[in-house]
Amino acid sequence: MQKFRPSWLSLFDARLTLGLIVTITFMGILAAGNLIQLVQAFLAGNTLMALQNALSAILYAVPAWGLLKVQRWARLFEIIWSVLMVLLGIVVITQSIVTGAIIVITHGMIALYLMSKKCRKVFYPELSPDS
Repeated sequence: MQKFRPSWLSLFDARLTLGLIVTITFMGILAAGNLIQLVQAFLAGNTLMALQNALSAILYAVPAWGLLKVQRWARLFEIIWSVLMVLLGIVVITQSIVTGAIIVITHGMIALYLMSKKCRKVFYPELSPDS
């Protein structure tokens, strides 16, 4: 018996888990925030800050889109990016404990989830012995 799925859900891959949806949403919020900061920096005439925000928005939006489409490269990229952000967060803790902790906790959770067995099954179903 096939599960009922509302028609609007057909826009999304059926393999998406709640963890992936939360991760994609978080990354989308970060990308949108960077776009807002991009506009503010551009209007203030701070070109370097605008370029940094544009790069940051791309580094969150592109893998978020890839994860939404269940692309293996996006999972690998986001694991690497999250581990790098955890390392950055550890450095930031020396300047601001709260900011550093937020970076470490959020990106650490993303990296741990993307490396989990449950998430790995989504991207590599052929490796799952119960399929």
